[in-house]
Amino acid sequence: MALATETKETKETKETTNEELSAAKVLSFLVGKWNAKIVIKPNEMTPDGVTGTSIVEYRPFGQAIDGLRISETTRGHNEEREIIVYRNEEHAFMMFTVSQNGTFTQRTLTRYGDVWTVEYNGHFKDKEFLVRGVYKAISHNEVKYSSEIDVENTGCKPYTEVTFTRISNN
Repeated sequence: MALATETKETKETKETTNEELSAAKVLSFLVGKWNAKIVIKPNEMTPDGVTGTSIVEYRPFGQAIDGLRISETTRGHNEEREIIVYRNEEHAFMMFTVSQNGTFTQRTLTRYGDVWTVEYNGHFKDKEFLVRGVYKAISHNEVKYSSEIDVENTGCKPYTEVTFTRISNN
């Protein structure tokens, strides 16, 4: 009988944890429509750097957050869809992004105090890279993202700076 009770309690705890860690609730500071100013520093992947602007919209989608980014940069037009969900297996939020040309990126999003750290790795022209970034809510109407990149274990260098300014709360 005790085993059945423990199993029921464990199930209830897991359900509560999933509710508490709903991306739509925990990451609600992202929900809304934003103007974004983009600066990508010169590096091995972008030797000339990149600048531009973007319209970003994040909406609740059940327990997840659904995002759409439409950017105009010195590299041209780009669109991306993003889903953010909590994954118990990783004990972290996961960001799954697909660009208009089919490029897929999976990022890990973890909270440390008042900042959210993002980490992902990949390959570019036969080189491995690691990107670490930070989201910080400056106010209800402003979020800053900055990152660094390490290509082929040559050391971290400044990579991306994005300033989000809220247009609406949706």
